[in-house]
Amino acid sequence: NPISYARIHPLVIMASVIAWGVVAYGTASKMFSGCAVSSTFAMVSVYPILMCLYSFRSDVFFEKKSVIDCIIMLTMMFYLKRKDSVNKSSQFILLYLTVIAVYSIAALANDPMVSRRMASNGVEYGNFLTGGYNTVYGLLYLSIAVLGISVYQKKYMILYGLFAVFILMSQYVTASILLAIGSVFVVLKNNSMLRNVFLICVCACLLLVLYYPQGIVDGLFAVSDWFPQNTFQNSRMRQLGEVVSGTISQGVIASKTAAGSIHRIDLYRITLDTIRENPMWGAGNMSIQSIGGHATFLDMIAKYGVICGGVYFFTKIFCLFKIIRAIPAQYRYYYRIVGILYISLGFLNAINDMMISMIVFLAIPYLFIIEDGGHF
Repeated sequence: NPISYARIHPLVIMASVIAWGVVAYGTASKMFSGCAVSSTFAMVSVYPILMCLYSFRSDVFFEKKSVIDCIIMLTMMFYLKRKDSVNKSSQFILLYLTVIAVYSIAALANDPMVSRRMASNGVEYGNFLTGGYNTVYGLLYLSIAVLGISVYQKKYMILYGLFAVFILMSQYVTASILLAIGSVFVVLKNNSMLRNVFLICVCACLLLVLYYPQGIVDGLFAVSDWFPQNTFQNSRMRQLGEVVSGTISQGVIASKTAAGSIHRIDLYRITLDTIRENPMWGAGNMSIQSIGGHATFLDMIAKYGVICGGVYFFTKIFCLFKIIRAIPAQYRYYYRIVGILYISLGFLNAINDMMISMIVFLAIPYLFIIEDGGHF
């Protein structure tokens, strides 16, 4: 749900997981046991085991969310073996997320900043139907999936449009950019020439930053004028233009602009400085001053070093590859796009969220598999 599980009492989470495990084992003991001893579950369990060992350090406390991927992958594998349950689960997930998108669009029409405020304190600014950061990025990946199905089977276009409207209204610029890039690659699946042209255009834009940065600055300022004043799209585009302008004048990325400090760049610097100072074992997670907290993969390395942080990154890649093998062939291309966007976001922002993980590792695979069987 949109309100972070971290704000729900840990005992409630623990009791729910234990109750589900008992019922699942009682109804299908061999099936449950087979999932629990599988190589996939063993692999995703390595990271929380390392976290347990790391928590003996005085500067590290055990993070509850380190076990979330284990629960999600165990759930995903268990219900994949029970086709009827996958069908019902997918219907519920899509219905719930659709209700959230509709409710959030109405909320954003009255208060354009509500989704932004949800990123800081969901309990204060919203409820279980108000979409915030995790909902926006979760629906970003689900939008790519439903668009892929729409291209293949000519369905779900209305649902894609609904999710896209919510993402655009939520004012998360990175999400809007990733949605546009992912959608282009989905639509151009069968046109390799246009895909290559698009890639060339993207690379050309990156080269322009090096060889004609002032043109990029002018272009970003021009794009910012397309959006209403006082929106995040407008301010973010202008800030990005000022960063490039600062690079031209100072030779390094400037974190100061006419609008003030660009906090995101400062957070990246903090994390990278910590990695340089403590590359092998990390600085621990007790001091928030040494961790930027805005790029999950980099943050994990900064907190736990290249060993434990590297295992976290490898676990995500491993899960994506395992799921790709289970997805029907005609939908693997679309899931690869989801996976690439998911990993990319991990270097730009936070992805260690249960809702995002549930959608990427459970909801989307279910949807693809059911669509192939024609049960949904």
